[in-house]
Amino acid sequence: MNKTIPSYYNSRETRNKFIAENLGDYIGQSVLNIGGTGKKYLAKYLPENVDYKELDIAGNPDFKVNLEKEVPVNIGDNSFETVICTEVLEHLDNLHAVYFDLIRLASKWVIISLPNALQGIDIYQQKQDGYTTSKAGITRGKNLKFYGLPTCKPEDRHKWFFSYSEAQFFLEYYADEIGFDVLKIFPTGAEETSRKRMLAREFWKIKLNEKQFVDKYSSSIWCVMDVSKKKSQHEIEQVLAKALSYSN
Repeated sequence: MNKTIPSYYNSRETRNKFIAENLGDYIGQSVLNIGGTGKKYLAKYLPENVDYKELDIAGNPDFKVNLEKEVPVNIGDNSFETVICTEVLEHLDNLHAVYFDLIRLASKWVIISLPNALQGIDIYQQKQDGYTTSKAGITRGKNLKFYGLPTCKPEDRHKWFFSYSEAQFFLEYYADEIGFDVLKIFPTGAEETSRKRMLAREFWKIKLNEKQFVDKYSSSIWCVMDVSKKKSQHEIEQVLAKALSYSN
């Protein structure tokens, strides 16, 4: 971890393009993109010989699945060399069960991204005092897009509030518990367009340590895992049962 937080993408399609261009070494001959929107964005940037499938609740995916109700999904163990799941787990009450199912489905690699809920909290606080912003994906009325307490039930919602460093601990903890390697773990960030906020960011880069700075300014955490040497499915299920049996 360091204080360099590059901006890589600003939409679902450019996020998938980022995966193809920057994590192509971990794209196998068969790929399952969970939460791929059913629009096959990633497929446009992959070689034609890759067997590419999508799983989602909406759109026109290859597997239409409600992950809140249908886990483990009805797909065999180790069915895909690469399983991708970006900006999905935070939407699900059963985050732990779905995370473990990603590991079950992949024979070689799992690519995950999760949002850092602490990023943008300054904007959220300012919104309560009437501050306005046109930054896409950040606000809805007085609330953040996925957090806050709006007077009407939102169509979409994050179910979990965690920082970059909490997500990193979670991912590394279960890599150790399940017996596989974290190959890459790194932050991405939102592009700053306000000079005032750019100056503030440079100030906090000096004042904060690396963990504090990344928690404050990264938009997402990315993780690439080599699951080829994971424990047996029976052993993994025992770890999951423990994860679901109590709260820390």
